[in-house]
Amino acid sequence: GPGSESGLALREEFHIAKQHQFGLSYYFGKKNAYSRNVVGPFAVVSFGKELSWLAELDAQFRRPTKSDPTLGKENGVFAYNNLDWEMSRGIHGYLVQEMGQRDLKDAATQHQAFGLGTELFPRPHYHINASWRLEKNELYSEKFGQTWWMVLHYYL
Repeated sequence: GPGSESGLALREEFHIAKQHQFGLSYYFGKKNAYSRNVVGPFAVVSFGKELSWLAELDAQFRRPTKSDPTLGKENGVFAYNNLDWEMSRGIHGYLVQEMGQRDLKDAATQHQAFGLGTELFPRPHYHINASWRLEKNELYSEKFGQTWWMVLHYYL
């Protein structure tokens, strides 16, 4: 629904051999119509200096905050995987996979995405990210569609 969500995020992590990171994240958010808790483990595993894998699995528990008969409790699961390869200094290629279901009782809330992209860091303070994805959101279509996007980011 309309309006913004405000919340609190917590994250705890530990490192193994300086190149592997494991942890747990938690988020509580509240909007006019609902509140939600999101919790799950994550890992960043390095295979040498150039190749790394980011994996995250989250459970979401969404509850209505108003007495609205159209809003019910929703329990969902989301997974994210990213395999990143640093081809050269400042040039990365990656594969990404996302899967989720916002409400485990409703198959129409399933989402899947598979894609690839590149990230470039040509100079300090500049970041360029370009991605192509095959996505399917059961609420809108039973078929996969393509998504292209590019982000040019300058940061201080």
